[in-house]
Amino acid sequence: MEKIVAFMEKHIVPTATKIGHQRHLIAIRNGFLGMIALTMLSSICVLIRNFPSDTYKLWLTTSEFGMHVNEICQNISWGTFSFMALFACFGIADSLWKSYDRKGMEGALVAVAIFMAISPQTVNYVASEGAEAILVKGGLASANFGATALFTAIIVALLSVELLNYFYNKDFLKIKLPDAVPPAVARSFESMLPGMVTLTIFIVGGYILRALCGGMYLNDVIATIVQTPLQGLTDSLGSAILIPFGNSFFWSLGLHGQDIMSPITTPLLTALSAENMALAGAGATTGYNTITSPFFYAFVWHGGAGATIGLMLAMVLGGKKVRERNKAITSLALGPSIFNINEPVIFGVPIVLNPIYAIPFIIAPIVNSVISYLAISSGLVAPTIVQSIPWVTPAVLSGFLATGHWTGALLSAFTFVLSIVIYLPFVKASVVMEEKEMAKKLAEANGIEIEEIEEEKKEEVQEVTISEDEILDKPEMRIMLACAGGMSTSLLARKIQDYGRTKGHNVKSWAIGISSIPEASGSYDVLLLGPQVKHLRDELREKSDADKPVEVIKSQDYGTMNAEAVFNRALELLKQ
Repeated sequence: MEKIVAFMEKHIVPTATKIGHQRHLIAIRNGFLGMIALTMLSSICVLIRNFPSDTYKLWLTTSEFGMHVNEICQNISWGTFSFMALFACFGIADSLWKSYDRKGMEGALVAVAIFMAISPQTVNYVASEGAEAILVKGGLASANFGATALFTAIIVALLSVELLNYFYNKDFLKIKLPDAVPPAVARSFESMLPGMVTLTIFIVGGYILRALCGGMYLNDVIATIVQTPLQGLTDSLGSAILIPFGNSFFWSLGLHGQDIMSPITTPLLTALSAENMALAGAGATTGYNTITSPFFYAFVWHGGAGATIGLMLAMVLGGKKVRERNKAITSLALGPSIFNINEPVIFGVPIVLNPIYAIPFIIAPIVNSVISYLAISSGLVAPTIVQSIPWVTPAVLSGFLATGHWTGALLSAFTFVLSIVIYLPFVKASVVMEEKEMAKKLAEANGIEIEEIEEEKKEEVQEVTISEDEILDKPEMRIMLACAGGMSTSLLARKIQDYGRTKGHNVKSWAIGISSIPEASGSYDVLLLGPQVKHLRDELREKSDADKPVEVIKSQDYGTMNAEAVFNRALELLKQ
């Protein structure tokens, strides 16, 4: 087993780290993360308009107040859901442009301009119901900027920024102004010619493509050749197995599985979710996709990746011996696990590179996913009808919010219980293995004279009796923690601050998401990263203050929320 672990650490972890560090995949991930507020609000509006009650629906369409609510929700959906690809194009291009240390929004603006210019500029207008559609020129149909154009948006964003960056590096295309000119003005002139050349190349290329493809626009070509086939493969039993497997596999190596896989899976799942949302808005009863983004959060990942709420409850319900052995980790991690924050579980148990727990960590979500896929595709359970749900939503409630139906809540409850059942034998086996290992060591030591070694006395932790005013008079130590979203690190940050103050230090400790590190410049003295984002360490170091120490927190200290060890390490870094 040790050889397997060593092989994974030597060969698989570095490869996975490189994948997670790839700038184009990071740009796609960041672009979709930036749309969370939009997709969440549009999903809420779909639930409001499709609540499963005939009386409610009648009120929504007949009463004056209900019609106002209905129209407001429709306006929100129009402004968010209908132009999803446009927002994705802007976000991805902006992230990629900034990854080349470029300032300003030139990359995003050029990409959006290209995306709009190579899209159809005609609209089918229907004067009244049943009337013949009239083709009107000079308009933009929302259908060309929604979920069906996501892949086009991604390709345009990546290629346009790459070409713009290439031309930006050519001195003969730069218009250089005197040093007295404000930097923002000088930068806009420097990017003017590269931007014009990039726009011209793409727009002329789009025109030639239409001529060669019988009038088909780029979005039509990509949808036919790429997006539709890939979506068909994604909405399948195979994906119901591969997606949770990949997520859990990377997490079992200590890497953020969702961050590594999301650049590939998010565009596909988002498009499938959007189709379901559109069908729900139209009142359709058939034709829904099974695999969507909410599918995994509602039915598969209870407690976070690996369905680890099942592990926590198995440790509580596994009997007195199991409960006592795992009391420390369950008391620390059970609460956050309810809201799908499970880094304390993954690094505290630990699950990382621990075969006895890595096995159910991979198996449980796959079983949940397969059962849920079969239940929804067979019609026993209502399909998901929203674009997304808050990832911190507890089980059962998440199933209802994803489907808007009681059968969704029931399926979520079933897979929740199933997770506990899957983890239970492994929890008991872990205790048995520990007892056997201990008995073996005792047997080996029996009869052997062991030299007694006096252990060094540990310094007792004593609280410093010092007033709040005296602490605040001391120089402030600013310790900033960061992980994917700043959720799990916020638990540790508070403990660090409390511990530091008991030792008489004026400590300020807080947590942020990794995307906010550049904006936090100058506000911290030391930056500590959660171990789940260690594959992004080099990238995040470049985005952080050059004169401030940056280090990844040790997995064991992070998992056990060892504020003392983490604070002392931060203190060492500051002294260095």
